[in-house]
Amino acid sequence: MSEKWKNRVKIGGIWGVIAAIVSNLFKLTDHMSFEDIFFSYRFLLELLVFLVIGILFLARGFNSKPKG
Repeated sequence: MSEKWKNRVKIGGIWGVIAAIVSNLFKLTDHMSFEDIFFSYRFLLELLVFLVIGILFLARGFNSKPKG
């Protein structure tokens, strides 16, 4: 795996996990249980979507090497 993809997976993966967790924390204010939110297939699907978006699209903007 090239350094570019290692960096994209690292940055996009961190963003994906944080975004999925934060977006689901707002459901706790609706008096849903922690287990219903974070141990469901819906959360896994949202996590997968956020990871793919983070790795493929968002991490592209955080290039570790300057252009030139």
